[in-house]
Amino acid sequence: MPKAKQKSKQKVTAKKKAARKAQANKSAKPAAAKAKKKAAKKAAPKKAAPKKSASKKAAKKKAAKKKSASKKAAKKAAPKKAAKKSAPKKAAKKSAPKKAAKKSAPKKSAPKKAAKKAAPRKAAKKSAPKKAAPKQAAKPAKRPALGPASPEVLEARRFYALPIDGDAFAASDEGLTDRSGPDLVAAHLGRNFGYFGAIDKTLSGFYILDDEGDNYHLADLRDSGQVWWQDHETREVSLRFDSIDDYVAFREACKEADEDDDNEEDDDDIAARFRPRKFKATGERKPSTADLLARYQWLMWLFARSAELRGQTLDSDEDMAQRAFGHLHRAFSSAAAEARAFAAERTRLGDDPHLGIYWLLHTSVLADHARRDEVVAALAASEHPLVHAFVAAFGGLAPDGDIPAAPGFRTRRSQLLVYTGVGVDGEPGDVERLIAALFADPVTHGFVKALRLVEAAEAAGALDRLHALVAAGPPGVELGFQALAALLDARAGATHSRATDAVLQDMHERTDIDLLAAVLEPLAPLATDRERVRQLFDGALARDPYHWGLLHGAKAAAERDGDSARVEHFAARIAPLAEVRPLMLQIFSEDDDERERALKKLRDLEPAQRLLLARRLLVMASQIAADALAAAVDVLLAADDSAALADLQAAALGLKDPSEFAQLLAELREDGIVDLADPLLPTFQALLLRPESGGFMDDDWKEDLVKTLAPIAHEPAIFDWLLAALAEDSRHALRDEILSKLFIAYSDNEVVARLSEGQADRLVRLAARLGVKPAKVGGDDDDDDDVFPAIHVYHAAGRVLFYFTNPGGLPAVAELLADATDKELTSNLYSALRHIKTEAALGHLRSRLFVEHRQIWYLCNAVAETFDDAAHPAIMAELERTRSDHAANSYAVVLLDFESDTKKKPHAYVAAIARAVLAWPEPTDARARGQRKFVLMHAVRLGLESGDHELVRQAHAAAQAIEEPPFSNLSELHYDRRTDDPWGSLKARDRKQLERVLAGSTAAAEPRKAARPLKKISDDALAELAGVPIDRRFLTTPEGEVWFFDKQDRLHVFDGQEVAAPKFEFVRELDDLGAFLAGAERCDGHVVHWSASAGEFRDIARYGDRVLVSEGANNGRFVTLGFVGDGPEAGAELYRKIADNPAKDWFVADAWYVPRRGGVQRTYYAPLPDGKYNDERDHVYELGETPEALADVEARVLALLQRPGARVACIEWMDNLRRPGDMGLLEYFRDRAREDGRSPSWHLEAFAEFERLLSEWGWAPAVPGLSVSRGAPADEAAIARFAAAAGAEVPEKLRDAWAHGPLAWRLGERGLALLGPDDALARGPALAAAVEAVAAGLPPARAEGVRALLAGAQVLIEDAQQRPVVLFVPNSPSRGDGRVFVEYDVSGPPDDLWFDGAFAWFIAGSLARPFVAALGEACPELRGLPYGARRHPDVVRRRYQHDGKFWEVVFDPQAAFVLTRFGKLGAAGSEKLRRFADGDEARAQFDRLVKEKTGEGYRLAG
Repeated sequence: MPKAKQKSKQKVTAKKKAARKAQANKSAKPAAAKAKKKAAKKAAPKKAAPKKSASKKAAKKKAAKKKSASKKAAKKAAPKKAAKKSAPKKAAKKSAPKKAAKKSAPKKSAPKKAAKKAAPRKAAKKSAPKKAAPKQAAKPAKRPALGPASPEVLEARRFYALPIDGDAFAASDEGLTDRSGPDLVAAHLGRNFGYFGAIDKTLSGFYILDDEGDNYHLADLRDSGQVWWQDHETREVSLRFDSIDDYVAFREACKEADEDDDNEEDDDDIAARFRPRKFKATGERKPSTADLLARYQWLMWLFARSAELRGQTLDSDEDMAQRAFGHLHRAFSSAAAEARAFAAERTRLGDDPHLGIYWLLHTSVLADHARRDEVVAALAASEHPLVHAFVAAFGGLAPDGDIPAAPGFRTRRSQLLVYTGVGVDGEPGDVERLIAALFADPVTHGFVKALRLVEAAEAAGALDRLHALVAAGPPGVELGFQALAALLDARAGATHSRATDAVLQDMHERTDIDLLAAVLEPLAPLATDRERVRQLFDGALARDPYHWGLLHGAKAAAERDGDSARVEHFAARIAPLAEVRPLMLQIFSEDDDERERALKKLRDLEPAQRLLLARRLLVMASQIAADALAAAVDVLLAADDSAALADLQAAALGLKDPSEFAQLLAELREDGIVDLADPLLPTFQALLLRPESGGFMDDDWKEDLVKTLAPIAHEPAIFDWLLAALAEDSRHALRDEILSKLFIAYSDNEVVARLSEGQADRLVRLAARLGVKPAKVGGDDDDDDDVFPAIHVYHAAGRVLFYFTNPGGLPAVAELLADATDKELTSNLYSALRHIKTEAALGHLRSRLFVEHRQIWYLCNAVAETFDDAAHPAIMAELERTRSDHAANSYAVVLLDFESDTKKKPHAYVAAIARAVLAWPEPTDARARGQRKFVLMHAVRLGLESGDHELVRQAHAAAQAIEEPPFSNLSELHYDRRTDDPWGSLKARDRKQLERVLAGSTAAAEPRKAARPLKKISDDALAELAGVPIDRRFLTTPEGEVWFFDKQDRLHVFDGQEVAAPKFEFVRELDDLGAFLAGAERCDGHVVHWSASAGEFRDIARYGDRVLVSEGANNGRFVTLGFVGDGPEAGAELYRKIADNPAKDWFVADAWYVPRRGGVQRTYYAPLPDGKYNDERDHVYELGETPEALADVEARVLALLQRPGARVACIEWMDNLRRPGDMGLLEYFRDRAREDGRSPSWHLEAFAEFERLLSEWGWAPAVPGLSVSRGAPADEAAIARFAAAAGAEVPEKLRDAWAHGPLAWRLGERGLALLGPDDALARGPALAAAVEAVAAGLPPARAEGVRALLAGAQVLIEDAQQRPVVLFVPNSPSRGDGRVFVEYDVSGPPDDLWFDGAFAWFIAGSLARPFVAALGEACPELRGLPYGARRHPDVVRRRYQHDGKFWEVVFDPQAAFVLTRFGKLGAAGSEKLRRFADGDEARAQFDRLVKEKTGEGYRLAG
């Protein structure tokens, strides 16, 4: 029986800390954001204050996220009743390692959807050296409060322009800001990285308290003093604490909880103690500091420093400008909204430095000089150095002015001015902003800026303003200024223009076809050099023969030149294009649904039209969606258009981001490329050789293309190309994919097996070169990715060797192994010998026992993995021939230290080695004598266990004659540590037995019989009777029967008087349950024994005459044993004997549930039909308690177990799978309110259950004003009226809800209602009025969009004041997927709406769970109570207070529980529930707790 283990204090604390830290990072980071974070951290200056170890923090977050994610996933996806679950592959792989052979493989590079860090070198191995845990960086002690005039506090005040006192300064511990420099503008902008943000916090009036997990606690010192929390990914802030004092107390409480092993609260639990129950922002400034932070987001992106990774800039200036514009438009949806805000806030600028700086930056960046002058005047009297610094930098900023602290400022500002100047949503353009944009950067997109400026001026009737500007003299010779003059000449009707000639000269080397078309259309008629115009048209059409504008422009130019032949030529090319142009424009659509419909029409065109359109799409590859381009390629392939496909390579290389197209292209060769003449092959190769950005995951798309090469990877031309790509020290992502997807010989990989002998040899040698780190790279550095960009190539190359199977590589492996000095390379080469598996390979592997003197572990591990009884004679023969004590020692290590790999008990094998060395002459070398002594001493130990006493005496005498200490090759040569004494593990009884054996006694080896039947017997006495040492007991009955294992894992049975072999068949470590359970008809019994902590288990199930027992650690390793009786009755007796006799302090539970813990989930595995490894797992649990439910789940489990090669991969109880009796009352209500996968009507039925339980448990009178009303199910006529008004079919899920009938609940002023179809129609006029009110405040174009979106929309759920909560929106942009429901109150613009098709989700989240929340607020007594807690007079409730804190206790003698609540006065506090076996135990706990708290000074509240 496994011995129950206590959780170590370190593990408990680590687990709690991990969960706590996860609160600071609630959502998993997108992979790209992680890369940007890393890049930004590299570029940013070092933080001022040392923080906790980053690796430790990341590990804690990862652990907490994993725990949180698994809980949420199971809770949402798991139906209450038994369900066969097919978990994601990654989770399944965690539950069951692939194969035993793979456990010592080098780990793969970290999955690319996680951080792409250097993978650990090896999976944990049995005896592999353990590194000492790195010392954690000490977190600085809390800073003492400083005086208000201290230099540090004054510096902080100067930086923030906030009234920071000593206590606030002491509470801050962050590394984002650097306040030491004299230039305040540079200090704020210099730390402003896009991933972290900075000025959104530091300039908005917040004071940064911490940056834990790159999220931020922020004190609003501009206004209320409350503390907010910012998520670094969304940049949204939420109110967290009422004051800095509460925040500090929260931090201290977190620290105390970390040190208290019994405290399992997370951050939210602890924060609740310091948070008022009714919590709201109390600030008075307008806008609030939180709103000002949101407004600052566009400026944060405009000034953000671009992150870099390995020298590559991750964000361009244009990217930053686009993000800035998006946030600016969100802050001010129109110029009118911007004007209203400025008018409302202009009078407060002088008294509000943070608002003043905002408007200074806003007006200055956007060239709003009139308003900027007002802002500067308002700020003139400011007392803050921060204000004066920004006024000096921005107060007089000219259109072509620059800000040195903001790289790329002019380019970004210019682009932003264009975005805002052209007008959005139908607003007129702003000529002055567009002029400023041109002056800020006349080079980047210079012609386009000039064109937009002229168009806006023409629309505004302001061309004279531009003519005057040009007449005063061109500001420069840059393209933008020349284009402005040329376009004005065109508008003025000039026949020729020098500016036009200059622009066309600039276009001579341009390759942007659309730019050329845009330039030639207005300027070609003004050119003085007609031949140049002709050359430009011909050159552009050579690159794009189907460009509509260029063809028409060339035709018009030919008409002007009087060239009729060219006119006819271009007219002939235009005509067929005109026929397909309407469809082409639909294919260009950004609307996915419209484009998908157009692509379907493409396939239905006539062949000639289809081919023409496909060719046109191919030419426009860089401008169209990936699916459109892939569809064009599919057409060209079907038509075998080799000429067009020849251009595919260039088109693909011209894509800015080929990732999606590459994936779609790979799908066209789903089964891989099988022919070297495949027209896609050159394109695949060209894309794969595309230079890599080095950005995180930017080049992962190459994986799909590499996989398609598998069928031909062995072909000489392709193999040579692949090896050439591998040999080139660049394109690390490509090299990683080639190695990982083609040359690692996993079970489903056939490439390596198809290689010729020469190819195998070359691959081994190349992989060996790539699999060794450069000498300059530290082997144990967790940040190898920074200094060794090929880290993933290194790991992949190692796995190529590790799993190598082709015998052709054997000579290279042997040669490399002879000279290898690198530890990892040696390990991988030994594994290659193990996987090649030929007699020659295994023979060479075993021969290394005689010559390997360094990497002993890797050698012995490989020998152990391939060990069988046939190998033993060959090794012994070679030992006899060489008489090598070194080899004998290494071979003994294989058997002793790698027993789990050999799958053999070492006793007989070590005895053979010992007998051999006993016959050899005494070695002259001291090491050899120590090596021999090691073998002999273990032979003595094992001989005692096996009863080979003659060997014990001989080996003991020989060992004692050797003066040197024992020498283990593994310990001394591999680990460089002293060898442990082989006899150090002998216990007192073993030593006594040794004394008897050495004295010549033989009785110890002979089984004996007790003089009389015994009901109790010690292990020592049992060993005396058995004649062999006992390893562990398996079973002890009250009648005295004992089943036990000896040291050789043989099972013995003591019947109370004598020891004998079992009378039943025993099978150890079953690997194939399908074979063991063949013919079994049903499960006849199933229970589980659990240790007191439920950390270990023994799972016992009977199937007819067979009993299956699995024992081990919860969610950990375990073994499976089989017992077979002589018929079903004997099987039943075996089952009863095992099931009825748990170990001491263990308890018995039913098969599928652990009381007070959670449901038991079992994971089942079976290989694929061909015997290969299977990625899939079946996860099964059952929360039902009825005999029918249990019989059903056992039948399904038996079917899973009877598959060939089946086994149980994991057994674990899960605290998120709980029966109602183990849940809290309100917790159960919340859980019952939502279960994904259930119907809407099922969710509505929850209200009847809520009412019944509240009444049954006596709580209904405690909730006055609660009412739940229901209406009759909707009839078809009402549903038809609703559908007609909506102009759409009624979704089945809404019909299901109406089949239950409408429902409404009220609780005081709160309430929600699901409307029936007629009531929904009655709300139509009010909804239409609300929509019109929203639209009236928007620009005309956007207003029309809102009206179109909500045309036909209907209210489905409303609140007690008849305000919309959930709408049915038939015009939803996601209607094609059935996503037509949305939570939207129609009180503002419909921004960021999330449409969904699961109406049950809205019933749960917008109707039922708000009911449960209201119930808990209306009746706080319910909080924390267990499911089933009744309201009765015997319940004792007391409330105590002390020093601003409260402590409440609830004692229920009938239900035998004690509930405590505690926290800060005014806060909701935290709860802790304790259950007991009976009321007396509960009362004792109640009395103890009350005595303890009153002793601390708590007194009953009045």
